[in-house]
Amino acid sequence: MTGELYTIPFSHYCELARWSLQEAKVSFVEYPYLPGVHTFFGPMERIRKRRSGGESTGKGQGTPLYLTSDGQILDDSWQILSLTGLTGLPVSEDMKALLNYQIGPQVRSIVYADLLRPEKGCPVSWWQRGLWSLGGFRRKVSSVMKQQMVGDEERQAKTLKDFEEAIEKVEAELSKPDGCFQGAPNELTASALALAALFAPAVCPAEYTGGFVPEIKPETFSEAHQERIRQWRQRPIGQFTLELYRRHRMRCVSRS
Repeated sequence: MTGELYTIPFSHYCELARWSLQEAKVSFVEYPYLPGVHTFFGPMERIRKRRSGGESTGKGQGTPLYLTSDGQILDDSWQILSLTGLTGLPVSEDMKALLNYQIGPQVRSIVYADLLRPEKGCPVSWWQRGLWSLGGFRRKVSSVMKQQMVGDEERQAKTLKDFEEAIEKVEAELSKPDGCFQGAPNELTASALALAALFAPAVCPAEYTGGFVPEIKPETFSEAHQERIRQWRQRPIGQFTLELYRRHRMRCVSRS
């Protein structure tokens, strides 16, 4: 039996879910939606309400959503990560909060600040591409995304500052021989997978999404952001992420 994974295809939270399912050797079909399109046309809220007896779950059209082959719902990346059964220390609650509420949203905000424009090469249906090609719809969605996730220049500067502080905290844990990332990148652990997936957009691994979305190359971005990518790639967290992707990402794709 095959499950259903509903995503925004290039989302790093959805990448965490996708990679986890592939690593768990779970059969699934992915249904990708572009931002904005997913709000109006995605079935995620309908699925959630159907499984909760018609009650709103508060998560609306949020992705990822994994509907198992027997009808159960796994409602976020961390629930799906638990399917992998990977060995190694689990993600500590402090590190999970740091990754989920700081690193993840900050990466998204920084990348969107530089790259709010029509997506190209995403594996979405023709009608989604048609909607996104409509200038009015695209501008409206981009405006809402920028307002909600990016903000003005002052907010962007603060996000970059907070992001650097969050990186330092993660790198402090990476440096501990008995920290939650021990064994990686030689070994793939749940903690390492979570960190690599959520930090990946900052360093653009060639293997990001396991080939589901065409490679997002640094040259796609402005010169200023390309310089940030170069700097982040040289840091311990960047080297760790790139090496984990290089060693482990495509292995589970070819196996699935």
